[in-house]
Amino acid sequence: MIRSLQTHLISEFQARGFILSPVDRKLPRQVQVYNALGILRRHTPHGIEQVEVVLSEPVRTSFAVEFGLVPLEGTDFPSGHYSAENTPVGWLNHYCRLRRKKWNVFSEWWRVRRWPWMKVKELDYVDLAKHIATLIPEIEQFFENGKCGPHVKLVSAADLPKGVAINMNTS
Repeated sequence: MIRSLQTHLISEFQARGFILSPVDRKLPRQVQVYNALGILRRHTPHGIEQVEVVLSEPVRTSFAVEFGLVPLEGTDFPSGHYSAENTPVGWLNHYCRLRRKKWNVFSEWWRVRRWPWMKVKELDYVDLAKHIATLIPEIEQFFENGKCGPHVKLVSAADLPKGVAINMNTS
């Protein structure tokens, strides 16, 4: 799965001007594990457009695509100030998550779906990564004008369960 994501999804973002950066080792271990593929960033005058392919734990058979605009000045958290390059998207007050269908609330984690007796093949992961790459224009649309397409869900810190929201900013 990881090879398919790198070849067919990450490379498509790179072709659109995103730069793949490793995760800063000063960040909490959970952030490092979830973002093992690295973080895609594109600098703009109004902030850093950031995309993260978040891997599930512990078996890494599913993943989520999260993205958002990180302020250039960075962000303040109860644990201190983090530069823009060290702020994970999930820590923002508002960020987005790519999902399968607008009406399905349980479809934010992507994985190959098969009957239990069917074996998942590498080609299945290639097809999934290629399908998600076709949804990148909806991510670009969000970065350009803030509009969410049918596969984009806006996540607010107020929507998260109590104790999950890390960013205490009101900005």
